[in-house]
This record gives sequence, structure tokens and C-alpha cells, in this order.
Amino acid sequence: PKEVKVFVEIMSIAAGETDYDLDRVKCFEASCLVFNNVIFDLDNNSGFKELLNVCQQIERKMKSDPNILIKLIDTNNNLEWFKNAKKSQGSVATKTIMEAQIANRNGCFVIGNYGNNNGDFIVNKLSDVIKFEIVNSTPKAYTLEEVNDLQSRLMLLGGDIGGNSLVEKQKERDYFIEIVEVIMRLGQAYMMLCKAGDVSYINWRKNFFCSIESGEEFLLADLKLETVKIEKRLTEWSNMLKNIRLENPIINHFTIKQCLFLQKHLYFLYEDSNYCQVLPFQFYILLKKFNQDVKLTNVKKALSLSNRKKNQIVKDDWKKTSNFDELTALEIHKIVSSLHEVFKFSETVAWAATLNIFPYCEWKAVLWCNKQKQDDDQMIEFELEARKRYEQLLKINTCNEVLVENNTYVSVEELSSFLKEYIDLKIFQVKRSIPNYIHKNKPTLIVLPHDEVLYAVLDIYLHENGAFPSSEEV
Repeated sequence: PKEVKVFVEIMSIAAGETDYDLDRVKCFEASCLVFNNVIFDLDNNSGFKELLNVCQQIERKMKSDPNILIKLIDTNNNLEWFKNAKKSQGSVATKTIMEAQIANRNGCFVIGNYGNNNGDFIVNKLSDVIKFEIVNSTPKAYTLEEVNDLQSRLMLLGGDIGGNSLVEKQKERDYFIEIVEVIMRLGQAYMMLCKAGDVSYINWRKNFFCSIESGEEFLLADLKLETVKIEKRLTEWSNMLKNIRLENPIINHFTIKQCLFLQKHLYFLYEDSNYCQVLPFQFYILLKKFNQDVKLTNVKKALSLSNRKKNQIVKDDWKKTSNFDELTALEIHKIVSSLHEVFKFSETVAWAATLNIFPYCEWKAVLWCNKQKQDDDQMIEFELEARKRYEQLLKINTCNEVLVENNTYVSVEELSSFLKEYIDLKIFQVKRSIPNYIHKNKPTLIVLPHDEVLYAVLDIYLHENGAFPSSEEV
């Protein structure tokens, strides 16, 4: 039964890592598995026939475990230990619930690049993008493992929490468990987005403040909305990157991490041509994929030939579609107050402006307001919608997002443009000497054993001190 399974799990926690105590729990579990029919299936209405049937089942089970009687005796001898462990578990449950109560009121989940890592932020585990901390008079930082441990302990409590305030304790348990589940999903999506090389999110970070008393639906709704947004971006970026690689096959010579490395240093090259003097050695190593003779003059020439294009695809337009997505409730209120009190527009028109002028610019808003009529039906609809969005913004005060504008990477298209110019330089058009046994502009049949084909091909390229074949030649 489920109760036995939960009890065994709780006793395993109580046993810790002591071998003797763990053996006690194992013996108890084995005894319950063999004798569960006589313990749980018989009741006051059972007769001899039912008892005989149960005994036959037990006999069959005992044959599979010849030491079951020893385990049963051991369990009987340790009943006092189980009783004491169960009592102590009551204090463990209380401690777990208290820990959840603190987390549900003062906890803050930080998702994203919380370490302000300005490098090539590619992560491989969730703990790199998820952090949990208690923000009160006695702050405490949790590792992801500790968060999962608290979640597991709360799940083990099941419905049997005990105490007078059972409903409240179940609410505390369910709130934390559900929040952590969505947080894990969001963290996974963000980690995959970073691994896919979306530079617009490398410095992204968002804080989610737990506040069970202000209504759990607001935080959960915001978390789920953010998760859907990141997952949607991941899908869009993956498709976009696939198309970019199809249109610019030269990118396929590099991994995502190598592309990020090149994009970053190309940005600095575009900003300052003197950066060539301090280019890291790895930059030249990557360019050797196309030609072994990598020189600074060639890099400069390719740089000057490539046209730097702005990559509109990876901009953040999809993230922010209105002022209510970009500004805080306080900033929206200041805009309305300024238009109403300073410029003397009606509140209806002022609220409507918050919806219609995006991104917000005061002089544009003033010009727009001058052309509107406050009693227009459409203006009233705009006002109602703006006020509704404003109220939602006031309620969702549980999060704080930090998205640093990407200004240290060129786009993938710009990288491709540079690489194309680089390999198209005439200096890299290698003139090779053809061996005498190969007819120029005519087919030549060469018969060789299978194992010697590769060596023969390389010998053609290396004829008269020739270089190894480039990627393009291969």
C-alpha cells in the first residue's frame, strides 16, 4: 500500500547513512511485502476460506525469500526503534513545513545569468542558471540540490501532515512544490536557449519573489508566461539558426561555442581596428580551418571588405510589444500624471496614449494626444484596456527582470559575411602543381588497394611541397 511505501521512505531518511539502521528498514519493507495480504486484506468479515487463501499466497512469497522469518523477527525486535523514529519524524515534518513557510514568504528564485558572466555563457547544468535565496533579516542561499531536497521532503509528507491547521500546511506544501516544478521548466528552457547560442539572452536574468500571502496565482501565472515566452523563443531561434546555417554553410565549420567566440571578437574588431593587435591566438587557430597561412593583414583585409549588417531577426521585438511589457506600474502612472497634469490632457486620452505610443516618447505622445477627442468611443475603449493592464501590472509585483542589451557580439550573418570575404581573398587561391601521372583536364584512372587510397590522394596535394587540402577543397 501507498502508506507503507511512504513510511519506508520516511524511515530511510530517519535511518540516515547508518548500515544497521538501513538494514532495519529493509527488513521491515521485506516483511510487509510478504505478509501484506494478511495485514491489509483481512478484516472482521473475513472467514476461514479467505484466511486459507491468504496463507497460500504468503507461502508462495516465502519461497522466494528463505530469510524472511529472520527479517520478520528482526522487525519485531526493532518495533521500539520504529516508534521513536516515527515520533521524531513528526518534528522533521514540522521543520520541513516551517522551512517551506519561510521560503513561500521570503524566497526569491533567480533565473538566468545571475553571475553577471559576460563571457561565452554556455551552461550544461541547471544549477548554473537557477539560484534560490531567502531575502529577510537572516538571508540564506540555497543550492539547487537543497531546493530539490526540500521539494522531495514536502512531497513525502503527502496528505498526512498533521496538526490543527492541516489545510494551511497543505497549501504551503503545494505552493512550493508547484513553483519549483515551473522554475525547473523555465530554467531548462533558458539553459537550452544559451546552448543554442542566442546572444540576445546571454545576459538575461529575472527574479521571482515568492509571496503566498498576496495570492499564488499571480506568481504562477507570471512564471508560466515567462516559460512559454522562453520556450517560444527557443523554437524560433532554433528554426532561425537552421535557416542561417542552410543559407550560410560556411558557419557549419564551427560549433556554437566557436561561433560565439568569433562573434565576440569580431565585434571588438569592428569597433576598433587596433584590436587586431591583441586578438587571442585561438581566433587565428579557428581561421586555420580555411587556410594554414593566417596573417593579420588578411584578417584586416577581410574585415574591411565585409559589410557590417544589423541583424533584425534577433532583436527583442517579440518580447516587448507594449509599454506594459517594458515599463513598471510606477513608470506608467508617471506618464499618465504628466500628460494629465502638466500637458492638461484628459485622463481618458492620457491613458489611451500609454497603449498607442510605443516605445513611449513624450513629444510623440503630446502630438498624438492633441489630435484625439476624449469622448471618442475608441478612446474610452483604450482607457479601459490601459487601466486593466495597469491593474495587472500592479498585482504582478513579484518579479524583477534584467535584460542587458547585447552590445558585445556581432550577428551570425555578420560572422558569415566576414568568413566569406576571408576565404574569397585571392591570396588564398592556392596554386597547386599536378603530378606528371595525372592528365590535366582529362580523366585519369588510378587503381590502388583500398587502404592506400587516402595516402595517394594526400600525396597529390603534397606534391612539390604543397599544403594540406583546405576545408573548401575537401
